[in-house]
Order: sequence, then structure tokens, then C-alpha cells
Amino acid sequence: MGKDGARRWWAITRDAVRLWLACDAFTYAGALAFYTLFSLAPVVIIAVSVIGLVLGEQAAQGQIVAQLQDLMGREAAVAVEQAVARSRIQESGILPTLLGVSALLIGATTVFGQMQLSLNAIWGVAARPSRSSVFLFVKNRLLSLTVVLAIGFVLLVSLLAVALLFCAIFKVLPDVVLRWRDVVVGALVTASLFSIGRYAIAVYLTHTATASTYGAAGSVVLILLWVYYSSLILLFGAAFTKTQMLARGGAVVPSDTAVLVRRQLLVDAPAGMRAAAARGV
Repeated sequence: MGKDGARRWWAITRDAVRLWLACDAFTYAGALAFYTLFSLAPVVIIAVSVIGLVLGEQAAQGQIVAQLQDLMGREAAVAVEQAVARSRIQESGILPTLLGVSALLIGATTVFGQMQLSLNAIWGVAARPSRSSVFLFVKNRLLSLTVVLAIGFVLLVSLLAVALLFCAIFKVLPDVVLRWRDVVVGALVTASLFSIGRYAIAVYLTHTATASTYGAAGSVVLILLWVYYSSLILLFGAAFTKTQMLARGGAVVPSDTAVLVRRQLLVDAPAGMRAAAARGV
């Protein structure tokens, strides 16, 4: 790579950091951590059920919990395992089972609705109000479910599979028209950062007094912190994907169900607009 290439990638990285900060990534990461806390057990249950068809349910759960222990630490992994045990469908009969499965699916995919909002903020788009909102809701939930299933396999496989998962997330979840080649580089960068960062985060959480500081809630705090830091990496990867696509001459094209959003600082807005904002109009 020559000097021109190095300068180009430096400029892309610099712009990605600026976009990441400008889009309030820390707030969105906090929201993702909150929603993940309630979605994690359903996600693991569905992943175990699917992978269990191949490996056997006990083996699948053991593998996934072991991976979670490596990533989050023992206390957090035990908390997830206990939540999974409590969340399993125990009722018999068709109606209770259907209700239980529906609750699991909604719980597992809720976090991906928030993830879609976060990625839309990075891309500068917003969902368009539509009469077919129920159809779009179902469609987005089905797309989210495919990501849920993919996550189960990612917990068992290599860096390449992690990169493929990020490719799918960056391609499918935002309300933006993207080609696969638009997201490949960003997905590889994100997968690399995630693979390095997740173990660094695990080491940090394991060797600090976070769990003991919060007493009985320590394991919950560990999960929140791990997801929070991981979400920051995900959102930076989305910002990098956008900036490198724009650097190649691409343009942000919202999907049919979305519109572009123009961000404007209030201090730069006309006086009348600032007055209206102050009145809450």
C-alpha cells in the first residue's frame, strides 16, 4: 500500500470516527444493551433448539454457554444459563405452547428492532410511516429471526463466519439499498475489531471488581457492560461501512420504506426554528 492508499484509509477511518460520535453511538449502544438484557435468553433458547437438531440439545447448550463464559466471564454466563432455564416453555397443550413460542420469538427479535434504529441513525435514514406497518413489522421480525439463528452458529465457528454475520446485519437491517460489495470491507473490519475486542472486554470484566461492586446484580451489570462495549464496535463498523462506500463514490439510497433524514444542529438553525423548538412545536 502506497502513501496515497494509506492517506485514503486514514481519511476513511477518521471520518468513520467522526460519524460514529456525531450519531450518538454511546446512547444507541446503551439502548441496545438494555434490550439485549431481555432478548438474550430467548435468543439462546432458539439458537440451542436449532443447533440441537444437529449436535443434540445438551451439547449445543453446553457449547454456547462455554462460549458465553469465555466472552462475558463465568458469573454472566451462569446468569444467562439460569435465565434460559426459567424461560423455557413448560406448559403442555397447543395454545400455551403457541403463546410461549410467540413470546420467545418476539423477545428474541426485539433487540434487532433497536439495532435497526441504531443502524438507520448511522446511515441517516428513518422508516417511512406506512399503512402497511403490520406487514413491515412482520417482515422485520422475520429478518431479525434469521439473524438470531445466525448468531447461534457464530458462537461456534470462526472469524470468517463472524464476518459473514456482520455482512448480513449491515446488508439486511438498515433501511438502505446496499450491495454486498458495499458492506464486505466494513464487515471484515468489524469482525476483526469484534474478535479482538470481545476477548479484551472479557479480560477487563474478569479482572475488575465490577461484579462484586454491584452485589447480587453484578452478573446483570457484566452482561450489560459486555453488550454495551460490543454494540459500540458494531456501530463503529456501520460508520466505517458508510464512509468507505461514500469514499468510493457511492450514495446513500433509502429503501422504499424509508426516507433520508437531514441532521441540523439547533444552533445553526434559523431563529424562528429555534423559537419553535423552545416552545416544543
